[in-house]
Amino acid sequence: MKTAAIVLSGGKGLRFGSDIPKQYMEIGGKSILAYAVNAFEKSDVDEIVIVAAQEHIGRCRKIVLDSGFKKVTDVIPGGAQRYDSVLMGLRHLMSEEREIPEIVLIHDGARPFIRPETVNEIIRCVMAHGAAIAAVPCTDTIKIADENGCIVSTTDRTRTWAAQTPQAFRMEEICRAYEEVIGNAHPENLTGITDDAMVYQMAYPECSVRLVNAGTQNFKITAADDMIRAESMLFADSGK
Repeated sequence: MKTAAIVLSGGKGLRFGSDIPKQYMEIGGKSILAYAVNAFEKSDVDEIVIVAAQEHIGRCRKIVLDSGFKKVTDVIPGGAQRYDSVLMGLRHLMSEEREIPEIVLIHDGARPFIRPETVNEIIRCVMAHGAAIAAVPCTDTIKIADENGCIVSTTDRTRTWAAQTPQAFRMEEICRAYEEVIGNAHPENLTGITDDAMVYQMAYPECSVRLVNAGTQNFKITAADDMIRAESMLFADSGK
């Protein structure tokens, strides 16, 4: 059963306050993107496609070459929004001139610490149940607020998870979902869509998505403090 991964590297890093998108910044001599791709390189995934902003295609290809990645088959340009880039990656994998994978994982390139064994667990979960995402149980009490910042309700913390990536699906199903939900929609109607599981369940409301605990280390680097945390993690690992 062929499995592919789409690694998204199109973020501009506006919240990071840097001229260089965060996924290309280095920790311990390697880019954040390289750490993310390396996890899939070491996993049971057969093929990796990187989706990047047009102006950073060359930078991505150099990272692939310098890292010696063997499973990366293409670096392709993405779209204006994350969901546009996912759709372009899916269409690329579905093109007629290639062997179409049966399972696809979608991962944010700014999450450098996903573990290969977690990737493999997610793949097994999709094979058994159809859809699965990396996530971590919430430890804080989550409040739902109204437009004035006032509490409306409190969630049951024992049932609350923070969604992460990778998010994985059967290829034909997620492609159909993206084409139906994203492909023909006006951008104004897509502002609330923040992950792939939402797209999947909008198209298949009767289907469930399994949660796989990927741990707190699978965080997304979005701000300067996250770089400090990432550097601390690498330093701790190297000291073992």
